[in-house]
Amino acid sequence: MLIDTDILIIGAGLSGVGFAIRLQQKYPLVTYEVYEKAEELGGTWWFNTYPGCACDVPSHLYSYSFALNPEWSTQFAPRAEIEAYCRSVADKYDIPRHITFRSTVQGATWDEASGTWSVRILDQQTEKVYKRRSRVLISAVGLLSEPNDCEIPGAQDFTGKLFHSARWDHSFDWAGKDVVVIGNGCSATQFVPILSADPGKARSVVQFIRQPHWLEERPNPRYSDATKWIFRNIPLAMRLFRLAIFLYLESYFITFNRRAGKKIREKKMKAQTAYLKRTAPEKYYEALIPKIELGCKRRVMDTAYLACLHRENMELVHADPIECITATGVRTQSGREVNADAIVLATGFKATQFLFPLEIKGEHGVSITEHWQNTPTQVPHAYYSTCISSFPNFFILHGPNTATGHTSVIFTAECQINFALKVLDPILCPLHLSTTTNIGPLSHSPSQSSLRFPSFLTRSRSIRNRNPSSSSQNTSIPPKPSPPWAQQQHRPRNRHKHRHPRIVTVTPEAEARDASWIARASEKYVWTSGCASWYLHPSGRNTTLYPGSQVRFWWRSVRGPRRVDFVYRGCEEKEPGSTGKRGLK
Repeated sequence: MLIDTDILIIGAGLSGVGFAIRLQQKYPLVTYEVYEKAEELGGTWWFNTYPGCACDVPSHLYSYSFALNPEWSTQFAPRAEIEAYCRSVADKYDIPRHITFRSTVQGATWDEASGTWSVRILDQQTEKVYKRRSRVLISAVGLLSEPNDCEIPGAQDFTGKLFHSARWDHSFDWAGKDVVVIGNGCSATQFVPILSADPGKARSVVQFIRQPHWLEERPNPRYSDATKWIFRNIPLAMRLFRLAIFLYLESYFITFNRRAGKKIREKKMKAQTAYLKRTAPEKYYEALIPKIELGCKRRVMDTAYLACLHRENMELVHADPIECITATGVRTQSGREVNADAIVLATGFKATQFLFPLEIKGEHGVSITEHWQNTPTQVPHAYYSTCISSFPNFFILHGPNTATGHTSVIFTAECQINFALKVLDPILCPLHLSTTTNIGPLSHSPSQSSLRFPSFLTRSRSIRNRNPSSSSQNTSIPPKPSPPWAQQQHRPRNRHKHRHPRIVTVTPEAEARDASWIARASEKYVWTSGCASWYLHPSGRNTTLYPGSQVRFWWRSVRGPRRVDFVYRGCEEKEPGSTGKRGLK
C-alpha cells in the first residue's frame, strides 16, 4: 500500500516544530508532514493572545537547546517575542513548507495489514475531510491546547461577550465597561492588572475565585545591550547562563517532596504570605492566603496583580460563588446580581484529557480512551510518558506525566524527541537510505552519524546489514540516486529477501511497570495532598506531572529504552503489482 509520508506530526507548536527539526537533522531523506489547526505555527503562543500574556519560565531556558537566542529583551519574555522566536527558528530550518495550516486532525486508525496510520484531516476552508497515510504518527498537541468549557448554568442566555482567556475576543473594547473574570490562575493574574489600569481601564472588574494560589514575587529585569553582546560574542557564555538557570530551577523540585521539602515549604510559605500582606489590601487577606500546601497547585508568578487589587474599580469575590449566568451578568449564591458587558473565563484547560478531541485507534480498533479504561489504574499513562502499548509507531509529546511545576516544558519535549528518535532509529535508518519516496527527498545533505543504531538493539545478526527498501515504487517523482557513501556501505540486493523492521511497539508489561512506578512515586509529593488542581485526574491520581527531577527525566532519555521493552517487527503488505506478502522473517 502506498504511503503519503513517512512521518505525520499533529501540531506545529514548539514541540511539533522541535520534532521536525531534529528529524530532518538526523534523517534528512525521511519525509514528514505537519498539520496545524491554527493559521500559523506557535501552538499555545499563537492561541493565547490575552493582554499581558507572558512566560513564567526564564526565556533563556524556555527555548531550544539547539537554537539559543541572545536577543531576549527580558528575563521572562512576552508572548509576541516567544511566538516570533518560534517562527524564526522554524524558518531557519525551512519547516513551514512541510506544514499544512487550518487543518484539523480528527483522528487516526492503525492499519495492521499495511503497518501504517490512516489519518483523518478536516480542511477548515473547504470543510472537507480527507485522509493521509503515514508510517509513524507523532502527537504534538500539547497539554494546554483545549480550554475548559463553561459549566456554569445560563451561559447561553448571556447577551454580552463571553469568552475564554485562551481565545481572547479582540473585538471587545473593555474601556468603560463592566467585566466579570472567573478564575485566578496564571492567566488571570497577567491580564486583570491591565483591564483595571489606565489608560482605557474598565469601569469595573469583578473577579470570582474559588481556591487561592500561592503567589511568588517575580521581578522581570531587562537584558542590557552589553549582556546581549556577551551572549552573542563570547563562546559558551549564553550556554553556561542557561545551565545556571536550569540548575537553579531544578533545585526547587525538592520543595514538592512531602518529607524532604517540608521545612523549605514552610519557609517559602512564610515569605510569600509576608509578600502578600505587604502588597495586597488587608480586606482580601482571607481570600488570598491559601490553606493548601505550597506546590499542591502550580505556583503563580506575580508582577502587578496583588497591587492592582487596591484600585477602586477592582473587586475580589471569594465567599459568594456564582450560581448562574444571566442575560445581563451573573447571579451569586447569596442572590447578588453583578452586571457585566463581558465575562472572561480564566478557568484553565482540559489538561488531563490527553489528545482531546482526537480519536486515535490502535490495534484491533481499540481507542486510547478504551485502552486506558481497561488498565488497572484506569487513568492515562504512557511508557516514559511517550509510548503506549497496542499503538504501534505512535509517540506522544507532552503526554501523561510530562509536565513540571518548576521548569521549562521545552526541555522535557526535547528529551522526549530524542527518546522517540532512538526508538525509531531501526525503522528510520533504512528509510533514510531509501532511493525513492512518494514525496521526494529533502535537500539537506545526509550525515554518516545517522547510520548508527542504538546500543540497546545491537545483536549478532545486526539489522543494519539488511538492505533498506524504498518507501514506494509508484511515484511521479524520478528516483534520486543514493549518495556515494550509502552505495558503498549498502550494496544493492534483492529487496524481497532482506527486510528491515517497519513497526515498533512498547510491551504491555513495560508500560504497566512504568505506570506502577509513576503511581508510587507520585505519593511522595504534595501534588496529591488534597487540593483541586489540573495536575490531577478526576480519580485523584497524578496524570500530569513527572514525579521526579528533570535531570532524571533527561537521563532516562539519554540512557535510552531497554531492548526488552520493545517489539520490532515487519508488516504483511502486498507490493504494487505483486502477489506475495511482505514481512520481516
